[in-house]
Amino acid sequence: SKFTKIESHLILDIISELGDGIDVDWLEIATKLNEKLYPSRQHRRTPWQCFKHYQSTLKKTALPWSSDEDELFIKYLAAHGPQFLLQGDGLAQTNGKLFPHRNPNKVSIRTYTTLLNPNYVHDWWTKDEERKLALLMRAYSESDGTLPLKYASQAAHFPRRAQALVSVKWSRSICPEMQQKKCGDKLRHDETEKGGAC
Repeated sequence: SKFTKIESHLILDIISELGDGIDVDWLEIATKLNEKLYPSRQHRRTPWQCFKHYQSTLKKTALPWSSDEDELFIKYLAAHGPQFLLQGDGLAQTNGKLFPHRNPNKVSIRTYTTLLNPNYVHDWWTKDEERKLALLMRAYSESDGTLPLKYASQAAHFPRRAQALVSVKWSRSICPEMQQKKCGDKLRHDETEKGGAC
């Protein structure tokens, strides 16, 4: 039968508890899972079922980050600095020590595209930053035209801003298409009431 969310979380918890996401004893994992969820011998999971579920589902699709994981990650980033993950095997060390059951790419994405990084600022954008983003978008659009926002929002250009927030800033307040749409909506609204221009 299909694995439940509770079973999936528990398997990952047990793997984390054992301290290694690669070389694990699947018999021990299945035993612990069955002891916690199925004390009576009905519907027990075999080591092969646990292994197959982990390889086919859990390893590929990341489960939501818990508040405990986020707290641990923030403290770790504050202590070592997010740049640590870019130095040599920093990402591998972080992944192995803190999140052995998570994909290293997901850990990297969690650092650089979310608000978890303690070095990110969340205050108002300056005119210079807005101008820089507009120029970067223009430059990347004219160069090859593929995913300009992805390149313009990289940490190299805005090291103190979360990549996700750079994208939001562009799409909600700077993007010329959005400005034209807002202007058109306002003009139609003004004309309906008393006339006017954007």
